[in-house]
Amino acid sequence: CGNVEELTVHLLVYYYYSWRIWSDIVNWWGILWVSPGSIQELLVWWFGQKRQNLGRVIWEALPLAILWTIWIARNDKVFNSKEPNWVDLVETIKIKVAFRVKQSFSLPEFSIHDFLFCLHGIKGYRARISYWCPVFCFILFFVSFLVECSLAFFGLCLHMIEFFNRCQHSWDVF
Repeated sequence: CGNVEELTVHLLVYYYYSWRIWSDIVNWWGILWVSPGSIQELLVWWFGQKRQNLGRVIWEALPLAILWTIWIARNDKVFNSKEPNWVDLVETIKIKVAFRVKQSFSLPEFSIHDFLFCLHGIKGYRARISYWCPVFCFILFFVSFLVECSLAFFGLCLHMIEFFNRCQHSWDVF
């Protein structure tokens, strides 16, 4: 935002648009919340919420999807001067989670639309979900996150090479 030092907690939690994303997702679940003091407190609170069945899987997949989306939006803004549409990001997060959960657990009876607009009807669904299913979803998101970060890093490297080439060219002129 340029108003304060860019600390991780500010970027991922306190920054107005980040806070709105977290709040919109929490409100989607019908929960009122108070912004936590740190990312660790946020995750402790998040994973301390008692959910069961498919609702637990969806709930536990959300934090990484939110953090990942905020980080990618930040990088697009900083490195590509692309202003993110923060309202669309909330829908993007919901769709990513819905797609990953639906794909991971082979849930043909539910559409992405069901995940987005009928959450209360599906979060009590008793799919064959083991203790490891949320871990599997987390791993899927983490791998996707690493791939996107690698692509962002690769893009940054290309920008740096281009910058150094321009610098080299300007030195050659003298």
